[in-house]
Amino acid sequence: MTEVNFAGVYLPPLLLYLIAALPVFVGTRALLTRTGVLRFVWHPGLMECAVYLAILAALFFLL
Repeated sequence: MTEVNFAGVYLPPLLLYLIAALPVFVGTRALLTRTGVLRFVWHPGLMECAVYLAILAALFFLL
């Protein structure tokens, strides 16, 4: 993993993974909300953070 040159600015590769995980998280969050899973969770914001980090880790290790 090396830095990505974007218009002369070097960006860390983790930033690209953070951006790539965002649309996957939005879809997963919509699915969790629509199915009602978030109603049974003690702290929905904490659950959403954990889901986002799990998606980020999956992208990081799979790509």
